[in-house]
Amino acid sequence: MGKRKLKTVEKEEAEISQKTKRIKLNDGENREKSEKYRVATQGVNITNKKNKKMDFVENCELTFEQALKLTETNRGKGKGGGIVRKQLLKHISLPYHLTDKKAARTAIEFIARNTVGKYKKEANGIVVAVGDIKIVSPPRVIADQMVYHQDVLIEQVVFTPKLHDEYEAVVKLVQNGFIVAVVMNLVTVHLAQNEHAVADGVAENDRIMVKYSAMKIKSSLCQLHGTYSGIVEKNRVNNRTSFKEEEEEDFGEIDQCEE
Repeated sequence: MGKRKLKTVEKEEAEISQKTKRIKLNDGENREKSEKYRVATQGVNITNKKNKKMDFVENCELTFEQALKLTETNRGKGKGGGIVRKQLLKHISLPYHLTDKKAARTAIEFIARNTVGKYKKEANGIVVAVGDIKIVSPPRVIADQMVYHQDVLIEQVVFTPKLHDEYEAVVKLVQNGFIVAVVMNLVTVHLAQNEHAVADGVAENDRIMVKYSAMKIKSSLCQLHGTYSGIVEKNRVNNRTSFKEEEEEDFGEIDQCEE
């Protein structure tokens, strides 16, 4: 009887130890899940180089200098106006763990740069590019708030489309009677495929002119609507019928050079 009791006690202890191990494993999994959830929902580590590369602005081809050139070239009614240079005074609140000068600067730049491509009411348009960022006030603390406050002057190039103005866009999709294009590689524009567009044979990666008619804004993301005005440049890949034609053209050019 004594041996049987010992065996049952040992079994119970083994079962308890297994249960505790399972609980520990589950706790570890839950911790990992909670950490992943926290990282996914509560912000981005801006000091990580991988996150900097994934930044929307890093993938954007339009630099501040290029945007400034657009403000000079695209002037006048009906010529794609509405691209202007502005200075925006913005109030920013940062948590106390970003009181370090370098960390605060990185955070402010990250906030400012991630406004590119979005409609901002205070700027009255779509932010195309961000230039110099200046901190114009010392950090301020208000009562027992868990953040400190600073004023920042951000230099921006803002695009405010004007009704019936024409803008150059690159076609990204042609399907079911609709054309989706991109203005300045940032702003999406939707337009119907009218008879003129069908006659011109508009295809992907073609450069076209779009007459602006309306804008839809949702959560700072905007979508333009317009009508097809004409084609600027056909994409050579779309017009190619066969590789033989290209080879014949190339050989023809070589023969002329030899003569």
